[in-house]
Formats: sequence, C-alpha cells, structure tokens
Amino acid sequence: MKEIIKDKTHSRYAPSAAHRWMACPGSVTLCESQPKKKSVYAEEGTAAHQLAELCIKNNVHPSYYLNKGILIPDSINKYVVDQDMVDAVEMYVETVLVDQEIDDFCGVEEPFNLSWLHEGMYGSNDFYRFKHETKKLTVYDYKHGKGVIVEAEWNPQLMLYAVGAIKNIADRLKTPLFDSVVEDVEIVIVQPRGLHSDTPVRRWTIKAIDLMFWAVNVARPCAIATDTQKDKFIPGDHCHFCNAKAVCTAIYKRAAEVACVSFEDKTMNFPDVALLNPKDVSKVLQIAPAFSEWIDAVKASALEQLVQGKEVPGYKLVKKRADRKWISEEAVEETVGSQCLGVDLFETKLLSVAKMEKALKEKGFKAATLVGLWEKPDNGFTIAPESDKREQVSPPALAFDVVEADFFAEN
Repeated sequence: MKEIIKDKTHSRYAPSAAHRWMACPGSVTLCESQPKKKSVYAEEGTAAHQLAELCIKNNVHPSYYLNKGILIPDSINKYVVDQDMVDAVEMYVETVLVDQEIDDFCGVEEPFNLSWLHEGMYGSNDFYRFKHETKKLTVYDYKHGKGVIVEAEWNPQLMLYAVGAIKNIADRLKTPLFDSVVEDVEIVIVQPRGLHSDTPVRRWTIKAIDLMFWAVNVARPCAIATDTQKDKFIPGDHCHFCNAKAVCTAIYKRAAEVACVSFEDKTMNFPDVALLNPKDVSKVLQIAPAFSEWIDAVKASALEQLVQGKEVPGYKLVKKRADRKWISEEAVEETVGSQCLGVDLFETKLLSVAKMEKALKEKGFKAATLVGLWEKPDNGFTIAPESDKREQVSPPALAFDVVEADFFAEN
C-alpha cells in the first residue's frame, strides 16, 4: 500500500490556528519571526492523522499498521505506531465510517482554498461527507491530544473547514457559492485520548447560511486585522499553542498588572493570596495558563540558547538526571529469568475497564458482562471556567451549613 505524503505547508491564516489569530491580530506576524519548531507531541499527532488517512483510503483496520513506521511529512523519520495510537485512531475511523450508505461526496484530507474570503487562506479537511438527499454536510476532525479538550460548538477551525468543504462542493456541482445546495452543517470532533472528558465524540450543528454569514462578517474581518493591526496583542487561552510565547511582551505585562508587580522588582513581591478579593482571584486565574506557558516557553528558549553555546547569565547547561534502563530485555530474560527469578521476573496487572470492554468485544462478548464490576471513584473537586461543559456541583461547605442549621433548629 502506498504511503500518503503531502505538502504540509501552512497558510498564514491557517484555520487550525484561527482560535489564536482571530483573538490576537499581532500573533501572525510575531509567529512568522520565530523559528518553526515541532514538538514530539506534534509529530505524534501528525503520525496519528497519517494513520487515520491511510486506514480510510485503503479500507484497513488501524491494527494493520501496529509496530509499523508511518512517514511524517517534511521529515525523514518514521513514527512507529503503538497500541495506544491504534486504539485512538480506531474510534475516529469507526465514527467516520459508521454511515455505510453511498455518499454523494466524500473528502479525505481534501484541500480547499478560501482566497475568496481572504487572500492566502487555505487548508484541508480531515474528512467530510455530503448527502445530497438530506442536503447535510458533516465535517469530521480528529484530535490526538490529551490535555486540551476541544469543543465542537462555535469552533472557528472546524467552521472554516466546513466553509472550505462547501466551496469544494459548490465547485463540483458548478453552483454559486452563496446559493449552495448545503443546508445543514454538522461539526464532529473525535478526541479519544482527552483526559478530562466523558464524551470523546462531540457534535454541533449550524445552518449553512449562518455559517457563511459568520465567515464573511466575523472570520474575514479578523483575518484583515492580522494585516492592519500587527502591533495589537491580546493574551488569553489562545496563547496555548502560540510559538511566539517566549517573546510576547503582552503576556508578561498582563500578568504583572494582575499581580501588581514589576519585572524591574528583583524581589518579585506577589501579594498575599489571603488578601485577594474574589474579583482579583478571577483575574489571576484567567491569566495563569498563558503566564505559565510563557514561563515554559522562556525556559525552552534559554535551553536552546545554551545548547547553541550562547550565555544566559546565572544559568548553565547540565546533563539531565536519568534512570537506569535495560540494554536488552531479551538478554535480561535469558540471564536473570532462566537462572534466578523465573516467572517472578515479570509484573502483571488487570486490564483497565476500557481495555477490558475492547477485549470482550473482540472475543464476541458484550460489555454488559462487566456490569457491577466497576465504579467511577470520586476524585474530589477541581476548578474550571464557566465555559466548561461539566455540571456545576454544590460546595460541600454549603451542605454542611444546612445540616448544622437544621440540627440546631431541632435541638
């Protein structure tokens, strides 16, 4: 089977970065001034997308590629597919192919051009299908990341992907773009490895006419602003994947304002947390993620400078601490296993609930077999913004106050 290799150059107004450039106009030019870096997480995500594309186009199960190398675009390296990637991509592929009827149109990693919206804007869809009979377009996007949960509702990246799909459909049918046969658009995000979500498949529907209105009246002005407001920087949660965090003065200026300190102050006297009022606490929480990521970006920049032989006053380059590891597990088995420990050489543990369900399914058993055998432990509380999809819970302190009040009332 032929491996799929494509030109992965990104648009200056990449839909995948729309969440950032629509909120912070200056970020586009600033990011262009920084060296392009690829993290191990980005490479892993790219490999997972390549695997998904191969499976859909070649109609094979992800397990076919287990322990095989997937070529990463713009790289001479291959990423070896492990079981975790197979399991995650399997959920995406099954979600995409759940509708086995013949579709009017399907697009797998199909490129689109949005230069009619703003010159230089383009991208490609992970997968989309259009059913002429129902006039419904469904756009699917795979997210391999664990940490940041991506929502489907009003997601600018997926909305631009959908606009691109509508343009391609209009071109195929030779119909006017704003007289498209598409009436309803469903956006589907599949994020199997998201650590903080019970719903790995999230869906949202919008009317095509409303989507196009948003594209022209919201997305287009934001794209224009990246050209006309290059000095305007607005920090926020969109800073998470910005590769210019380390040199962005807006992030640390806002943090300093919130914390009421100056970076000229060598003592860094932050105010006592106990003295902050709820409004101040809210301000600090809003900037905390961006400020934390900025600090991490500065550390990475300092490391890079030291590796290149440059000086960072007060710091030096040292070796990381490392744990001992086996040179050859086979040699250990042969030497220690056969002569000393035998079966005690290995550790065993029970499969997780999710893996057990998968194993049962593969053996022809139903997940109902596990009813009554598992539970979801209460891991306590955590803080989340009001936009979080999880249901708000009542503070334990309030429950205690009610009980206490009732007790004294009765006695």
